[in-house]
Amino acid sequence: MHVAPLLLGAALALLTGGTAASKILFLAPIAVKSHAGYFASIVTTLARHGHEMTYVTPFASNKETANIRMIVLPNLDFSPYIPTMFKGTVASGLKLGATFCADGLEDPKVTQLLNETFDLIIMPSGGVDCFLSFVHHFKVPFVMVIPVGLAFAVDDLVGNPSFPSYEVNLFYDAQPPLSFMMRAINIGLDSFQRILTYFFIIPLAEKESQARGLLPDDMPSLHEMRKKVSLILLNSYRAMEIPRPYVPTVIHAGGLHIHPPKPLPQDLEDWVQGAGDDGVIYFSLGSLANTSDMPENYRLAFVRGLGRLKQRVLWKWNSGYVEDLPPNVYVSKWLPQQDILDMLANGLMKSGNLVFSSFVSPFPRSTLDIMPWVTTCPIPAHPNVRLFISHGGIHSVQESVYHGVPIVGMPMFSDQYHNLGQGAREGWVHLLKWENLTEDTLVATVKAALNDPRLQESMKRKSMIIKDQPMSPEETVVYWIEYVIRHGGTEHLRCPAADMNWFFLYNYDVWITIFITMCLLFYLSFAMLRCTLRFCLKRCSHSDVKNKTE
Repeated sequence: MHVAPLLLGAALALLTGGTAASKILFLAPIAVKSHAGYFASIVTTLARHGHEMTYVTPFASNKETANIRMIVLPNLDFSPYIPTMFKGTVASGLKLGATFCADGLEDPKVTQLLNETFDLIIMPSGGVDCFLSFVHHFKVPFVMVIPVGLAFAVDDLVGNPSFPSYEVNLFYDAQPPLSFMMRAINIGLDSFQRILTYFFIIPLAEKESQARGLLPDDMPSLHEMRKKVSLILLNSYRAMEIPRPYVPTVIHAGGLHIHPPKPLPQDLEDWVQGAGDDGVIYFSLGSLANTSDMPENYRLAFVRGLGRLKQRVLWKWNSGYVEDLPPNVYVSKWLPQQDILDMLANGLMKSGNLVFSSFVSPFPRSTLDIMPWVTTCPIPAHPNVRLFISHGGIHSVQESVYHGVPIVGMPMFSDQYHNLGQGAREGWVHLLKWENLTEDTLVATVKAALNDPRLQESMKRKSMIIKDQPMSPEETVVYWIEYVIRHGGTEHLRCPAADMNWFFLYNYDVWITIFITMCLLFYLSFAMLRCTLRFCLKRCSHSDVKNKTE
C-alpha cells in the first residue's frame, strides 16, 4: 500500500474541513480549446477529491476519469469563430453567441439534467448566461470561472473595487503611471466592455432564450441572476498582475492546468537530445490561430529565418507539414508543450552554480509540488529549451514563466498584447511585432534574446515569485469550492458595494451636496459682502455730500 498519498489525502481532507463528496454541475457548453483546458483542470481536480462531476463541454476526452460524466456538445465549439489577425471579425462571433447559448440550453442531453439534483453549479463568466436558468431551477449556489484575469464588467457582480486610473484593461497594453491619454483609452475600453455586456450580449441571450421558451416565467432577469454568484475563480497569479484590491469572493487559482512533467515520446526525445549544446527553441502560436491561414510572406520569414539558426526548433503547425522546411526544424500539429518547457525547469534554470527546482510529490499538484527550494548541484550538460517563441496566450505565458523559459513574444489579438507587454517591461520577454517581421528581424530578435543574460535572470526571478504561494492552485480550488458547498453560498462574504448604485457607491450624492452647499455659502458670503460694501459706500457718499453742503 502506498502510504504517502493516503496521508497527504487525509491532510487535505482536514484542511478543507472534511467536506463529503458532492454532486457538482460544470456548465461550459460553449468554449474555445484554450479556455476549456482550464475548465477541464477544475473538473479533474474536484473529481480527484471525490466529488461527482457532470461536465457539459463541446470537447470530448480520449480517456475516462473516475467521478466525471461528460456531456459533449461538439457543435458548440466556438474556436472557429474567434477572430485572429489571420482571419475573422469580432462581429461574426458576437452574432452567434446568443444562438449558441439557446441551442445548448435546449439540447435533449442538457434538458435531462433538470431531472437530477446538484449541490453546486460552476460556469464561465460569459457566453453561457442563459444557463443561469439551471441556477434558478436547482436553487443552489453557483461559482463563476474566468479563464483569464478579472475584467471590469465582472467587478460589479461582487462589488470588487475598480480604478481605471491605474488598473489596466486586459485588452490594453500599458503600465502605470498612466498618462491622461492612456487613462482616457483605458476608461473607453472599460465603458465599451460594460456597454457590450449589459446592453448587447446578455439582452440578446435573454431574448433568444425567451423566444424559444427556455427561461422560466418566474425567473429574474439574467442581470439579476448573475449577481447571485457566490465565488469567482480566476486563472491568474496575483504576482503576474498590477497590484489591485480584491474582495474575499474573488479567488486566484492560476496555473491549475500545469501538471507534473512526463517523458517525451522517444522520437521527439532523440531529436531534442541531438541538438547538442546549442539547445532547442520551441515555437507555437497556440490553439486558436490557424497557422495554415498565415500569409505567405510571414511563412517564408519563419522558414528562412529559423533555418539560419544554429539551434534546433520545435514548431507547432496545425497541418503538421510546412513546405521547404529546413533540416533544423521539427514540425508537428501537436507537441507536449508543458513537457518541452519543463526540460529547463528540471535542472537548467541556472544562476552560477544554483539550480532552481521543484519537488514532485506522489499526490499531483500539492503544496509540495508548487513550493520551490534552492539547492546547489553540478549544472547538467544535456540539451535544453533555450527559448519559447509564443503568441502570448495566458496558458502559454503561465507555463513559460512557471518553467522559467524566456519568451520571444509575437502577440496576435485579445489579451496577448497585455500579457507580453507586461513581460517586456519586466524584462523576461523580447517583443517582435508582426508588422516588423522579416527573416532578418526574426533572426536578430532570437539571437538578442538568447544572448541577453538579463532576460534569463528576470525569468528566473518571476518563476520563483509565482511559485511562492501559501496554497497550491489545486488546494485553493478544492478549499473554496467546498467552502461554498459547506456554507450554502458566501452571502456572509458579499461586499455591500455589489448591491449599491454607482452614484451612491462613490458618494457622488455627498460630493454634489457638499459642492452645492459650498456654492451657496460662497454666494451668500459674496452677497453679504457686496451688500456691506454697498452700504459702506453709500454712507461714505452721503457723508461727502453733507460735508460739501456745509
